[in-house]
Amino acid sequence: MPAPVLLHALALLLIAALPGWLLWSAWLKDIGLSWRVSTALVLAAQTMLFVNLGVLAGYSLPLMGTIVLAVVLGALAIWLVRGRPSLALPPPNWNDLAFFGLLCAVYLAPAFVLYLPLDTDGQGFGHIALMIREGGTLHTMAPWMPDVRYLYSPGAFVWWAFFSDLFGLPLHQVMLPFSHLLAALTILLSIDLGEELLPESPGSRWVFPLMMTLGTGMFLRVMDSAYTSVTATLFVVLFLTIGLRTLRDARPALTGLAALALACVTLTHPDTIIILLLAYIPFYATFWLATDDRRTRANWLRFFVIVPAVGVAFCLPWALRVLPLFFEETVRSPFPLSPTHVLNLIVYQGVIVALIALPGVIRAIGRRNLTDILMLTWLVFIVDFSLFGVVERIVLVTGFDVMRYAYPHSIAWAGPPIPYAYFATLAAAPLLTRIPARVIGIGSAVGIVAAVSAVIAAVPVLNATQPYLSFFGTFSSRADVAAMAYLREETPPDALILNYPLGFEGHWVPSIAERNAIEFRDQPFFAGADPYYDRMADFEAVYFDLADPEARALIEERGITHVIVPQLVTNPDLFGDMRQTIRWRWPDDAWYAFPPAPDYLELVFDMDGARVYRVTDD
Repeated sequence: MPAPVLLHALALLLIAALPGWLLWSAWLKDIGLSWRVSTALVLAAQTMLFVNLGVLAGYSLPLMGTIVLAVVLGALAIWLVRGRPSLALPPPNWNDLAFFGLLCAVYLAPAFVLYLPLDTDGQGFGHIALMIREGGTLHTMAPWMPDVRYLYSPGAFVWWAFFSDLFGLPLHQVMLPFSHLLAALTILLSIDLGEELLPESPGSRWVFPLMMTLGTGMFLRVMDSAYTSVTATLFVVLFLTIGLRTLRDARPALTGLAALALACVTLTHPDTIIILLLAYIPFYATFWLATDDRRTRANWLRFFVIVPAVGVAFCLPWALRVLPLFFEETVRSPFPLSPTHVLNLIVYQGVIVALIALPGVIRAIGRRNLTDILMLTWLVFIVDFSLFGVVERIVLVTGFDVMRYAYPHSIAWAGPPIPYAYFATLAAAPLLTRIPARVIGIGSAVGIVAAVSAVIAAVPVLNATQPYLSFFGTFSSRADVAAMAYLREETPPDALILNYPLGFEGHWVPSIAERNAIEFRDQPFFAGADPYYDRMADFEAVYFDLADPEARALIEERGITHVIVPQLVTNPDLFGDMRQTIRWRWPDDAWYAFPPAPDYLELVFDMDGARVYRVTDD
């Protein structure tokens, strides 16, 4: 979706990069932070205000627009008060530009090819963001399901609701470009994290981002539409960059900025704050095992008491609103520890970087400076919470179920990229930094040309991947999206849609059609959704037998106004045509042909088998 990508890129330049640049010029460059950090801090400030003011006053476009405008004008005011310092950036290094441009292209190129997020997470996330936009609450599924509450950080959802409202775009045309752009910004920001983690290694500023990308863990999460995780990773990188800076620079401003970044991890993705806490909480003790001069009581107090205390304060309005949900019996992780998570820990991380990291682990054990200890602690606990559960069994003695909110599958996938990149950089930087910068620049330029060529020749490239990739794909064809657009544009706002009941084929309907639907993506963090799950079960039995009088009676009783049929049901031969539907795997669930529609269903839309029927009174 090229147009939405360019539109969101322009928007982020205006509301994040521009004020970030002003702040950097007026203030942050004087305390040693880069324009990349400054841009991410602007996004963090807006996210914190979005969530907390949204909780207190409800979501609305005027409120969110006022927040954005206030932050932009605030940055401009600081720049003016500081005497309009020069906005000039350091002279560009063309080899650097080519190299980091290539890394960004890895994350941005798919956004120009995909017409819909892949896999299933985007379906549920889009549904929640739509409810924020339409219902105004950040913890319920009002207006369609006002009695359903959810324990999930809403930061990314509010951003999507805001841009969808602002641009008049459906949610899938917001989530995808916004998240791919933030993934690219995360890679740029990891330049600063590499320098902070390994200041003694000048090459870390480019080797660390390289290892983050070669590791594939974050890239695969972007492609899996784990967009909240990707957004939170930006704030994890931001927190570590500034938080570690506080261990060698005691300025209160840095402490406050680190707390803001930490709060935004919590406000954006619950899995990611759990993953970060797997490093943070044990580090309270392992901090004292370090050998360098940053191991002081003052640093311990700042990093482990002041920063988290201020971070909690930044989260307090939202945390108090959702506090009762922490004790809801239905809100608990359904995902167990499993030996199969070895795949997540190694294969999903690209294998190569995991192997390169091994000598880095050995070197870190020998050095034991603070960053070594932090990353070693983090990796040990990620592996335990993915595979073994030793800590879980120890903590269970106290009666506290530490795994109630933890998703081992997610921890094993989203946890390793930063520690792996650190250890791989530690191992590989001495060798890779011997490569002449000109060679890297020329190779990167060639890579950018290849990426652009792949976007232009997307269909044959996609066809070539079919034998090797195991993504399910988009779950809706271009014709299906057109059918949902018809529902959005041609049906009344109170329409109720009966959509496909098997697998995930119907789950895009609520967020793209922007109409209430029987089938929606169920979530383990929902509370109070059982009546709606029961309604789904009732209609699953009648979808393929709508001519039955009992089916007609149920449709009338529940107020169904339209029925939508996926193209794959009526035209299964379409599977594999990457021009029309990006699908690599056939759905696992059983499939049934849709029977001839009964007389009371009027066909009002048909595009190559993607159909919409209107329920009539006849």
